Amino acid sequence: MTASSVLTAAGRNYFSPMGIYQIGRSRIWIDDHGWWLGLVEFQPSSHSKGAYLNVSVMWLWSETDHFVFDVHARVHQHVEYLNDEQFAPEADNLARLAKVQLTKYREEFPDVAHAAAYLVANNSVSDLLNAGMAYGLIGRREDGLPFLNRYIAYDDDREWAVRQRNEVQALVDLRDGDSLKTAIEQRIDSSRESLGLPPR
Repeated sequence: MTASSVLTAAGRNYFSPMGIYQIGRSRIWIDDHGWWLGLVEFQPSSHSKGAYLNVSVMWLWSETDHFVFDVHARVHQHVEYLNDEQFAPEADNLARLAKVQLTKYREEFPDVAHAAAYLVANNSVSDLLNAGMAYGLIGRREDGLPFLNRYIAYDDDREWAVRQRNEVQALVDLRDGDSLKTAIEQRIDSSRESLGLPPR
C-alpha cells in the first residue's frame, strides 16, 4: 500500500457513514451541502511522504472551477509515512480529527442565515462579498447591499479583482430581492457544474 491508500481506507471508515465522498482517487473529500462544501484535504508534502490535514469550507456563490478554502483550518501538521503499519494509526487519527472539524462546520453553518451571521462578524474583504451573497441568497437584499457595495468600493486593480467587482456590480443593479436570489442560485449552480458536482 501507499500513504494515499492508507488515508483512503481511513477516510472511508470515518466519512462514508456521514455521506462524505472522495474526489476520484485524490486526497480531497467533499461534504456537500448544496450551497457550501466542507473540504477535507490530506495535503501531501513536497519533501517527504505522508500528509498534512486541512479542513475547510467553500462557499459556492463565487463562480469558480477549482476548490477554494474560504474558511480554513489546518487541523494537523505533517505526519510522515514510513510504512503501512506505522502510518495506519496516524491516518486513522487524521480522519477522526477531520470528522470532528467537519461536524463543527455542520453545526456552525446549518443554514444560510447562520453563515451570514458568521460572515458579518468578520472584517476581511472577501467576507464582505460573502456576507452580501449570503443575505441575497435568503432574500434579504437590503441587508446584503451595504456589504456588496463596500466590496465594490475596495481599491484593487488586479484583473481578476476588477472583473469580480464588475460581476458584483451587476448583482447590485438587480432591482429586487427575488432577482438577486435567483442570480446567486445560478452562480452556485455554475460553480457546481464547473467543479463536476451533481446538481443540487
